[in-house]
Amino acid sequence: MTGSNRRQFLLSAAGLTGGLLLGRRLQAANECLVKSVEQPLSYATHLGNLKGATVDRVRFEAWLRGPALCAAAGARNMVWNFYDPVKKVGRWVYPMLSGKAILWHLQAGQVDDAKRLASALFKWQQIRNDGLWARSYGAFPSVVEQDGEHFKTGDCYYAGDNLVLLDALVALHRRTGEIRYLNSAIGIGTWLTSVMCQGHRYGVWTEDHGAPMYYVRQSGDFSNHIHLNVEMMWIGALTRLGELTGESVYCAQAEKARAFYVQGQLPNGAFYDHYDPSYPPKSFDRERFVAYQPNQVISDNQLRCALGACRMGRIDMAQRFFRWLKPEDGAVPAYLNLATGSSGFPDKQDAYYDVSSSGLYRSLCQWLNKGKEAEVASVFLRQSQHANGGWYWGLKRGSLAPVAEEQAPIVGLWATADLSPFVV
Repeated sequence: MTGSNRRQFLLSAAGLTGGLLLGRRLQAANECLVKSVEQPLSYATHLGNLKGATVDRVRFEAWLRGPALCAAAGARNMVWNFYDPVKKVGRWVYPMLSGKAILWHLQAGQVDDAKRLASALFKWQQIRNDGLWARSYGAFPSVVEQDGEHFKTGDCYYAGDNLVLLDALVALHRRTGEIRYLNSAIGIGTWLTSVMCQGHRYGVWTEDHGAPMYYVRQSGDFSNHIHLNVEMMWIGALTRLGELTGESVYCAQAEKARAFYVQGQLPNGAFYDHYDPSYPPKSFDRERFVAYQPNQVISDNQLRCALGACRMGRIDMAQRFFRWLKPEDGAVPAYLNLATGSSGFPDKQDAYYDVSSSGLYRSLCQWLNKGKEAEVASVFLRQSQHANGGWYWGLKRGSLAPVAEEQAPIVGLWATADLSPFVV
């Protein structure tokens, strides 16, 4: 694909109005200078041999096609972040989950399901480029808010959420060859590289850190923090976009981000939550990497960092993390102690497990050839699956009673599949 051909694409093909010119304003090349190091593992490789401990994927698939999806006209076929199985209602639409569900369906060969979810996404892509709207031009919002019978775009556009969506759209284009998915993906990639990774040009960094800022609001205000977590796990989406389009700037940006992220691991194997450049911004100082709270980190974000290390070929980093983490019979406390890797809940606070972390942990075990530990996590996931096919997002330690009457699609997406390999 030549640079001149790329400049002809418009995002209007994705069902958007107005169109978003996809021509790059930055350096172009016929092929990426940085090739992906992420390993193309098969779906069967990770989930095919768990000796009967696997969860009921069929029941979850029915749940994912039913209660997990919004049925209201304004956001039909978008994925709820939470679902109340008692009241039988969903709560706030989370576009990023559509991206993970697309990848889940593609792994299972369910292309029509993936396309249906993508079609519901398109109208939410931000296409205004006037004034401060240019700072979110091409991005998807991280929340679609319900206002009575109507839905509206939320205020924030998170880089990590958009990396997930980018990976899903690139994968869907590879599977189908349909240009609308590539057009939409280029809109995200252009926003990430020309806005979110340019904090020094917007005056909120003192220098080029290489990785994307956390989010931007509709007002154009940035959160200039640089998070690891979701971003570290999904940064390879930029590499895959670059390889697909021949745009070296995407690949080079991903490589710069990886170089930044690897500085965020502690000697004991844990990861910091984010880098805080301060405001007014200060020069880079590794001491500005910070935990979520003093000596406390969030388990699912920690596991995403470790899986991100696996995806970038840094198995050594993932192994250090694995030695630090202290799961409890396949369950992982939602908050972890930064020093010990065990539960980080204060003594007077009731501890609970983040159930999606068990799916992430099982995936990490499989990357590291820890079959016994992967089985233990799968048993916990199987035992905690609800009769309706879904999962509660949190279970109390001891009783395993739900923390709230809220099921979460993200748990089942990780419990029933490994989304960490790049699979088309």
